[in-house]
Amino acid sequence: MLKKQSHLSTTLLDGEYRSVYQQTSEDFQEMINEAKFIQLCEDFLEGVTSFTRISTIKIKEYTECQWLADVTDRGIRAYFSSDGTIGGLQFIPIASYPKTDKAYTRNRYKMPIKEEWMTFWGGVNELVNYHYPYESQRYAYDLVMMRDGFSYDGSPDQNENYYAFGKEVVAPLDGIVISLENEVKDNTPTLEINEVHPLGNYVIIKHTHEEYSLLAHFKRKSLLVSIGDHVKAGDLLGQCGNSGHSTEPHIHYQVSNGPDIKNMVSLRIKLDNEPVRGDTVRGFL
Repeated sequence: MLKKQSHLSTTLLDGEYRSVYQQTSEDFQEMINEAKFIQLCEDFLEGVTSFTRISTIKIKEYTECQWLADVTDRGIRAYFSSDGTIGGLQFIPIASYPKTDKAYTRNRYKMPIKEEWMTFWGGVNELVNYHYPYESQRYAYDLVMMRDGFSYDGSPDQNENYYAFGKEVVAPLDGIVISLENEVKDNTPTLEINEVHPLGNYVIIKHTHEEYSLLAHFKRKSLLVSIGDHVKAGDLLGQCGNSGHSTEPHIHYQVSNGPDIKNMVSLRIKLDNEPVRGDTVRGFL
């Protein structure tokens, strides 16, 4: 058995596939037998000489760890229970976009928050950022509030039970409000999402250098700004909600090269500290 979660990648590289398989859960072993697992390992690890662990995050009763291979076109995602059992293990092919990864915003921004939040999605590969394959939202962040691996306390189907719901969302930089929506109802978490209005309640702020902040999933009727308003960095915009294509209360934040939602291209945001999945973030503390 692995002594530490961090040893998973090296154990696989050492060819100790049976040792890893024996540590997986009964449910995992019911889905795939040992022979097939060994074959998958051999195929996936061909040409790989090392892995770098890029994120660790506690989600409910599991700890999720992710590694990126030195060949950069594949990664590993594993879920460990408290006793070290591997409840889930994924070998993931990864696309990369090195050209746009190097193109940061001209402006420097802060996260649009006034408390400590956690980066649920964010970074420059799809292991840590599910937005990454899509040019329109490649460098977006999803921010949540979590305590001991949970984003809520009580029944998960009540927005009010989520730590992020109703929290303040602020302007990340000086600018002018040019577009918004404030009337989309909040979803019932775990039970529904809004595919018709994917951004839900949102604000778009125009900054200098033709850069545009998009903040989405606000609580219905919580926006305090209007189109044409000039806002300063740190000014209150509204409250975190669960509107649009959202399974639970969170903030979606990105900077784009234009205001047209259908044609915008996401830009890598210049921040004082660039977080990835699992990192605690602070904005205007």
